Amino acid sequence: MNCLVTALFDPEYLKRLKEKVDVIYEPWLDSDGKLRIKQGDDLVNYLNDHKIEIFICEAEVLRKDVLEQLQTLKIIICAKGTEFFIDFEKATEKGIIVAYTPGRNANSVAEYTIGLILAITRGIVQNHNLVRNKKWPILSAFSERGIELNRKTAGIIGLGAIGYRVGTLLKAFGMNLLVYDPYVKEDRLKSLNARQVDLDTLMKEADIVTVHALLTEETKGMISKEKLSLMKPTAFFINTSRGKIVDEDALIEILEQKRIRGAALDVYVREPIKRKSKLLELDNVIHTSHIGGASADVPYYSSKMAYEEVLRYLEGKPPNHCKNPEVLKKVFPNQ
Repeated sequence: MNCLVTALFDPEYLKRLKEKVDVIYEPWLDSDGKLRIKQGDDLVNYLNDHKIEIFICEAEVLRKDVLEQLQTLKIIICAKGTEFFIDFEKATEKGIIVAYTPGRNANSVAEYTIGLILAITRGIVQNHNLVRNKKWPILSAFSERGIELNRKTAGIIGLGAIGYRVGTLLKAFGMNLLVYDPYVKEDRLKSLNARQVDLDTLMKEADIVTVHALLTEETKGMISKEKLSLMKPTAFFINTSRGKIVDEDALIEILEQKRIRGAALDVYVREPIKRKSKLLELDNVIHTSHIGGASADVPYYSSKMAYEEVLRYLEGKPPNHCKNPEVLKKVFPNQ
């Protein structure tokens, strides 16, 4: 059985995969940092010419016109948790399973979130910039003191894989945890000793508000000007989820007026962020370029999950995580 792997893959799991199927490994990002993504007819011809049945991908676009022409492909395993470039309806029509790897970068984003929280609450970036510019702001140690996390309250918006991991880490710092997540299960809250509250209460009471909700029609713009206005003047706002969950103009206004103490942002409404964005002019904001989920360890987790899905497919079992479950009755009629 032929398998094409273009996702970045862990060496150990690539070795295991090669013991099970015939593997062609051509990662979309080479060792020199150059992109080599096959698209359109080039991708169609490659998959058909090599009689690929299993495709473990990450960056390729598999729209209707591509899928329509594929002759041998049986299963796509996308090394992502969200933002797929795949036409699920056409894949289902063609009887192609689409599996994916949710949570593969949960720890990466969670640890990065903690890094941003520590950086913004202690003024690490600002102080670094001063020292690098050959200044030694000795008085700022007393006049601009940061806060400790111990005994403070964190408000976690969304307690999925990432939010839960953030909660676990913040709990270790001695923080009290508030959660807003209409779909969270009670045992998940109990394991963190967290309190489920409505969004208004969270925004009012939290010393640190950190966003980990998925971007959906329900959550788009959820953190509105009204909600941001509820925050304490001493509070910090963190977003490593999606920019469109937040009213960015309102956030800028509130930060400009120092109605909250600061923010740390890895995501924006528009990416790359506009060069003329007022956010970039603010000295109480830390900016990064949507890299929270991009640790060097993420391919290990996505590779492990993809490998396990291949094993299940070879054993005639449905995937653990499927984006088009309607297709499973066609592929596994006896399951």
